Amino acid sequence: MWCRFPVRPRCWPRWPLRVSLLIVFCLKGFVPAKGAPRQQAIERLAALSVTSIIYEAPHRVLSFLETLKGLVEKDREITLCRELTKQFETIRRGPW
Repeated sequence: MWCRFPVRPRCWPRWPLRVSLLIVFCLKGFVPAKGAPRQQAIERLAALSVTSIIYEAPHRVLSFLETLKGLVEKDREITLCRELTKQFETIRRGPW
């Protein structure tokens, strides 16, 4: 039987690790939505030297990145992934 659409099976959590090409990682999940707990969580993430996997709501991604940018060195790489395992999967990778 032939498929008329691409089939790309992927399993969590290995897929984000393939993107990052690292083995040691920190799975944080969602950071707090606002206030001091959010700032403290982002500061803790910025201090880590391992790959960090963070979930964030679409309407808070920009503010998260702006806060993170002020806390990490400029040569640190970042990878943004959207719609993983879906048809409109998007991956953007590079330094700040």
